[in-house]
Amino acid sequence: MTQKKRKTAKKRTPKKTGTRSKAATTAKKPRKTPSRATKTATKKKPSRKPATHKASKLRLLGKWLFVLSIWAGMFLFCLVLYYARDLPGSDDIVAVPARTGMTILSHDGKTVGHYGGIKGNPVYADTLPAHVVNALLATEDRRFFKHFGIDPRGFARAMLRNLRERRLVEGGSTLTQQLAKNMFLSADKTVKRKIQEALLALWLEQKFEKEEILTAYLNRVYFGAGAYGIDSAARTYFNKSAVALNLEEGALLIGLLQAPSRYSPFNNADLARKRTMRVLGAMVDAGYLNADKIKGMTAENLPLRFVNTFGDHEDRHFMDWIADSIGSFVGTTGRNLVVRTTIDAGLQNSAAQQLRHMLKENEKAYQLGEAAFVAMSPDGAVRAMVGGRDYAQSRFNRAVQAQRQPGSAFKPFIYLAALIGGMDPQDKVRDEPFTSSEAGGYRPENFAGRYYGTVTLEQALAKSLNTAAVRVMQQAGIGNVLAVARRAGISTPLRRDLSLALGSSEVTLLDMVTAYAVFANTGRAVYPYAVLEIRDEGGQLLFTRENPPRDRLFPPSAIRKLDYMLLSVTDEGGTGRNAAASGLAVRGKTGTSQDARDAWFVGYTPDIVAGVWMGNDDGSPMKNVTGGGLPAKLWGDIFAVTDMQRLRYVPPQSESNGGIGGLIRLFGGGGGNGPVIRGDNTEYFN
Repeated sequence: MTQKKRKTAKKRTPKKTGTRSKAATTAKKPRKTPSRATKTATKKKPSRKPATHKASKLRLLGKWLFVLSIWAGMFLFCLVLYYARDLPGSDDIVAVPARTGMTILSHDGKTVGHYGGIKGNPVYADTLPAHVVNALLATEDRRFFKHFGIDPRGFARAMLRNLRERRLVEGGSTLTQQLAKNMFLSADKTVKRKIQEALLALWLEQKFEKEEILTAYLNRVYFGAGAYGIDSAARTYFNKSAVALNLEEGALLIGLLQAPSRYSPFNNADLARKRTMRVLGAMVDAGYLNADKIKGMTAENLPLRFVNTFGDHEDRHFMDWIADSIGSFVGTTGRNLVVRTTIDAGLQNSAAQQLRHMLKENEKAYQLGEAAFVAMSPDGAVRAMVGGRDYAQSRFNRAVQAQRQPGSAFKPFIYLAALIGGMDPQDKVRDEPFTSSEAGGYRPENFAGRYYGTVTLEQALAKSLNTAAVRVMQQAGIGNVLAVARRAGISTPLRRDLSLALGSSEVTLLDMVTAYAVFANTGRAVYPYAVLEIRDEGGQLLFTRENPPRDRLFPPSAIRKLDYMLLSVTDEGGTGRNAAASGLAVRGKTGTSQDARDAWFVGYTPDIVAGVWMGNDDGSPMKNVTGGGLPAKLWGDIFAVTDMQRLRYVPPQSESNGGIGGLIRLFGGGGGNGPVIRGDNTEYFN
């Protein structure tokens, strides 16, 4: 009995968990169901593995970034060495180099005038009025005394503003960088130039004091009107020394630095005053000026008085135009130059005087403000250029810079395209009102609402009939008309619609005269030029003009027909008959834009091609002014008192048979019909 009980006890012992040893429990653990604590531990273990993997990735990324930074540093070092190898240097930046001047001669060697900025005296920054230097710092570089030549904060601010405005409104360059560019580098917008500019700025800051950098900048920077340096600018605009500039005068001059031509008081006094107020406002914002100083001050009541230091210079617009191109001929020589030009002094003076007289006599009655005149030989030699009534009041050259609507003066391009395409001056066209469904209901109308029914192309051009011109352009093709205008020399954008026939696209006077010179030159290419030769003051020849061969742009037969049609414009029944007051057989065309905002006459003879434009700078309408009125009359008046023998044009020998003299002999005073162009002339439209 006892043994049996003991056996039973032995069998039950494994079921008693309380009597198991620690070792036995540990050995059996994998077989047992995990407890809650074990489950929790099991879940947490996988989370440690991603953290370790992430740290490994970060260490690898850091390693590659370190390697890349080493390579980037080496590349940057090599790049700096590459761009620094040809950097210029200077031991004296305060000294101002002497600037070259130009003596301008007429085509026959007579002195026309001298060109070059008014020479000022070198000034030191600490001798100038404080408000002049403060105006410069407030507008150009407020952190000048804090940065080391490059201002990362200013650059970042400028870039953020440019991104916000979605256009380039701020450059971010420091005064030191600007000085580096002005002293040593070109104005090319290249990566190389920007890197060299930054390197030079760092070098300047290390080598020179801040006051020396300011002094060098103020003595070298360009203020417009040929004035380099603050003292030269003060004498140019106010006829005083820079040390005598008052607050408003100093602010105006500093305001010019952003765009010397745009903000010039001689070009646009109102815009110059507004710019001056912005500079004064910047000085207040930067803490350089108490707001009470400019309280109640406006652009209209600024106490500014500009001085005319030029007098009556009829040729100044022409001289400015020449001066802008001299560098492309001889580069920077450092020598005084003598430039013989194509200008005819007699025609230049006569044109300027006649233009001023006509404006003075008619400005009030016709609400007429400005005019411009350009004359050239049929080969493109510019004989005269008047950019406006008074150079001292406005240096804006309306003969070259102004883009205005030519009105009907554009029509010769339409008729030339039609002639090249196979039409004839005696072909018929309807002159009556119509509406173009293809052009969205466009409805051209004739001047004064008069229509002539069926007319010839010659009559349509002579009477400047608008509806007829639109129909001719539809038949010739707008694309072909655009191609003819481009080939002839019109460089401004042109609209590709029916309004093009009425001269709705803006052009320059110089382009129009050049294009008409192509007609006078029997359809050969014409490139306007004014410089014949350049010598230094010692007589050494630096440049001489060669006469390149001229490509034929249009077929001679089409040009002969157009020439005949343009002669009808100045006949008794044509719109340009006032030009006949010159006593010359003139071929030409009148033009008047909508609401009489622009009035033109462009005409030519065997010896001269010339154009007149009249209008107002602000685009306001004139009163009863048409191209056949005052512009054609001024054209006739100028050449009525001009010695045409002096302007006689002799075509190159290789082109003499096709010269305009041959056209006159061909047509004489009568009709004359050249061979009709039929067939394929697409080469002239390409």
